[in-house]
Amino acid sequence: AELRTIWHPAPFPTIQSPGKMPPMTQLTNLPPCCPELVQHWPLPHALPGAVLVSGRFDPHKLGADDFQ
Repeated sequence: AELRTIWHPAPFPTIQSPGKMPPMTQLTNLPPCCPELVQHWPLPHALPGAVLVSGRFDPHKLGADDFQ
Protein backbone atom coordinates (compact mmCIF):
# COMPACT_ATOMS: atom_id res chain seq x y z
CA ALA A 1 0.00 0.00 0.00
CA GLU A 2 1.30 3.40 -0.96
CA LEU A 3 0.97 6.28 1.50
CA ARG A 4 0.02 9.59 -0.08
CA THR A 5 -0.37 12.99 1.50
CA ILE A 6 -3.17 15.19 0.24
CA TRP A 7 -2.98 18.87 1.10
CA HIS A 8 -6.06 21.07 1.04
CA PRO A 9 -5.37 24.78 1.54
CA ALA A 10 -7.45 26.48 4.19
CA PRO A 11 -8.93 29.87 3.35
CA PHE A 12 -6.73 32.67 4.68
CA PRO A 13 -8.57 34.88 7.17
CA THR A 14 -9.36 38.48 6.32
CA ILE A 15 -6.58 40.79 7.49
CA GLN A 16 -7.86 43.23 10.10
CA SER A 17 -4.54 45.05 10.51
CA PRO A 18 -2.28 45.23 7.45
CA GLY A 19 1.26 44.16 8.27
CA LYS A 20 0.21 41.87 11.13
CA MET A 21 -0.24 38.13 10.95
CA PRO A 22 -3.63 36.71 12.01
CA PRO A 23 -3.60 34.79 15.31
CA MET A 24 -2.63 31.13 15.09
CA THR A 25 -5.26 28.54 15.93
CA GLN A 26 -4.87 26.35 18.99
CA LEU A 27 -4.63 22.61 18.41
CA THR A 28 -6.39 21.16 21.44
CA ASN A 29 -6.27 17.42 20.77
CA LEU A 30 -2.92 16.22 19.55
CA PRO A 31 -2.70 12.63 18.31
CA PRO A 32 -0.60 10.10 20.28
CA CYS A 33 2.26 10.47 17.78
CA CYS A 34 2.70 14.12 18.90
CA PRO A 35 2.26 13.96 22.67
CA GLU A 36 3.06 17.56 23.65
CA LEU A 37 4.20 20.88 22.26
CA VAL A 38 6.97 22.86 23.94
CA GLN A 39 7.62 26.59 23.60
CA HIS A 40 11.31 27.49 23.63
CA TRP A 41 13.76 29.92 22.05
CA PRO A 42 17.14 28.31 21.27
CA LEU A 43 18.50 31.29 19.33
CA PRO A 44 20.83 33.88 20.90
CA HIS A 45 18.55 36.90 20.29
CA ALA A 46 14.83 37.11 20.98
CA LEU A 47 12.49 38.44 18.29
CA PRO A 48 9.58 40.46 19.67
CA GLY A 49 6.30 38.67 19.06
CA ALA A 50 7.93 35.48 17.76
CA VAL A 51 7.37 32.11 19.44
CA LEU A 52 9.00 28.82 18.50
CA VAL A 53 6.89 25.77 19.24
CA SER A 54 8.10 22.25 18.60
CA GLY A 55 7.28 18.71 19.57
CA ARG A 56 8.60 15.21 19.28
CA PHE A 57 7.10 12.96 16.62
CA ASP A 58 6.88 9.22 17.26
CA PRO A 59 6.18 7.46 13.93
CA HIS A 60 5.40 4.20 15.74
CA LYS A 61 2.33 5.85 17.32
CA LEU A 62 1.04 7.40 14.08
CA GLY A 63 -2.52 6.29 13.35
CA ALA A 64 -4.06 6.16 9.88
CA ASP A 65 -6.62 8.88 10.71
CA ASP A 66 -4.55 11.10 13.05
CA PHE A 67 -4.55 14.09 10.70
CA GLN A 68 -7.86 13.76 8.86
